[in-house]
Amino acid sequence: MSWNIPETWQMVALADVCYRIVDGSHNPPAGQASGKPMLSAKNIQNGKIHFDELRLLSDEDFEVENKRTNISAGDVLLTIVGALGRTAVVPELHNEFTLQRSVAVLKPETINSNYLRYLLDSPIAQTFFLENAKGTAQKGIYLKALGAMPAPIAPLAEQTRIAQKLDELLAQVDTLKARIDAIPALLKRFRQSVLAAAVSGRLTEEWRKANSDRGSQYDDSNLPVGWSVVPMGRYAINYDGARRPISAKERESLKGEHPYFGATGQIDSIDGYTHEGEFVLVGEDGANLLTRAKPIAFIAQGKIWVNNHAHVIASPTGHSNSYLAFYLNTLDITPWVSGSAQPKLNQKNMNEIPVFVPPPEEQTEIVRRVEQLFAFVDQLEAKVASAKNRVDHLTQSILAKAFCGELVPQDPNDEPASKLLERITTAKLNKPQKSRKPRAPQSTRPSKKNNSMSKNRQDEDVLGKPYLAEHLRRLGSKATSEVLFKVADLPVTDFYKQLAWEVAQGLVVDLGETLEANNEA
Repeated sequence: MSWNIPETWQMVALADVCYRIVDGSHNPPAGQASGKPMLSAKNIQNGKIHFDELRLLSDEDFEVENKRTNISAGDVLLTIVGALGRTAVVPELHNEFTLQRSVAVLKPETINSNYLRYLLDSPIAQTFFLENAKGTAQKGIYLKALGAMPAPIAPLAEQTRIAQKLDELLAQVDTLKARIDAIPALLKRFRQSVLAAAVSGRLTEEWRKANSDRGSQYDDSNLPVGWSVVPMGRYAINYDGARRPISAKERESLKGEHPYFGATGQIDSIDGYTHEGEFVLVGEDGANLLTRAKPIAFIAQGKIWVNNHAHVIASPTGHSNSYLAFYLNTLDITPWVSGSAQPKLNQKNMNEIPVFVPPPEEQTEIVRRVEQLFAFVDQLEAKVASAKNRVDHLTQSILAKAFCGELVPQDPNDEPASKLLERITTAKLNKPQKSRKPRAPQSTRPSKKNNSMSKNRQDEDVLGKPYLAEHLRRLGSKATSEVLFKVADLPVTDFYKQLAWEVAQGLVVDLGETLEANNEA
C-alpha cells in the first residue's frame, strides 16, 4: 500500500514534522499505594486516555520519569508494544501523567495534532506498524522505524478541515456502531421471551381457542387447560446407562464420522456410537449449568456417542423432544444443582424437576411457532452481522479517503504544504539545544588512574560507536555519570565528549540525575 496525494501535499518522514518522538520508561519504578499515574498501552483505548488500572509513582520517581516524556497538551500518544497502533491526543485539560515504554509520545511541530492522530489511525499507517514490528513474544516498533514512516502532509488549513470532518463523520460511525452492537442483546431477549411464552401457554392461546370448546384457557393454578405438571423422572425416558466416556488420547485412534457429545455439545467425531435415535442431551456438570453461556439442553439425532457429562433423555412416544429441550432451556435449574466449585445436576435431582406438559398436538404447534420465530431472528442476526461488518470497515474507508485528499475539497488559496514544511525546518534549526550537561563526577581532577586509562576516544570500538550505551546496558539499569565514568575506562575529557555525542545521537538518554541506554536506538 502507498499514499496517493494531491499536488499541494508533501510526503515526509514522520520525524520531520515532530520536534520529538520518545517512548516511556524502559525500567519503570515500583508502584505505590498513592501518587502520580504512570500509564501503559492498556490505558489508550478508542482514541481516549483512560486513568484506570494504572501504576502510581511517588513524587520523586514521577519527577525523574517525567523528564523523559514531559507530556503536554497536543501531544499524540501511540501504542508501540504489544497492542500496536492505538492513538489518543492529550487534551488541553488533563491529569498529569507519565508513561511506560509501550506508549510513544509524538510532539508535533506546527501541524494539527488531531490530523496527526487520524493519520496514524489510517489503514496504510496501521499496516506500516504491523510490517515494521519486531520481536517474538511481544512485537514492538522501534522509534527509529517509527520516525522513518512516510507521512502525507496536507496544507495546514486543509489539515484543520480534514480533522474536523473526521471528528464529525467518525462520531456518527460510533453512534451507528453502538446501535448495531445493542441489537444482538435485544434479539437474545426476544428469543427468551418467545420460549417463556411457549412453555407458559401464552404462545398458543389463540390456537387453543380455535381447537377447543372450553370457555376458560387456564385453571385455578394458572396452568393452561389440558396441560399437566409431571416430575421429569416420571415423564422422560432416561438412557444414561449406555453412556461411555473416552479420553482425548483414546479418541485419537478412534476418529470417525459419528459425533461425540459432552455437557455443552459436540466435542469430537468418533468411529462408533452409544445411542441411536433422537434424544435430548442435558448437561450434567460444569459451570454452564449456572452461567447458561450455552443451552443446557440440546437435540442430538442419529448414531451418537455420549460421554458421562451429559444426561440422555427422550420424551414419551408421540411427544416432542424439541418441546422438552425448549422447556428446560427456559427453566432456572439452580434449585436442583448441587456443588459450587463444580456444579452438578445429578440424575436424582434432575428427575425431580417439574415439567409442564401440553397435549402432544399442542407441543407440535408450540415447536412450529418457536422455530418459525427463531428462523426470523436468525435472518435478523445475519443482517446485523453483515451491517456490523460494513460499519467496522467504514472507519478505515473514511480514513483512507481523508489521507488521499478525497474527504474535503482542496482550496487553491491554502498555503501549500511545502511552505509549511519550510517553516517547520526553520523552526527546528532555530530551536535552542539543551545546554545542560550530565553532572560531573565529584572530582574532575585527573587521578593517576585517569592518566593511565587503557582506552581513549580514538579507539575503533569507541569513536562513532554506542560505547557508553553498551556499558549502561551491561549495568542493567539507570546509572549516574559517576558510575558510568568509573566503568567506561576513558579519560575525563574523552568521557564527556563521547557522552555528549551519544546523547545527541539518541543512543543515551540524559534523565538529569541519571543516564539510560536507549534500547530503541
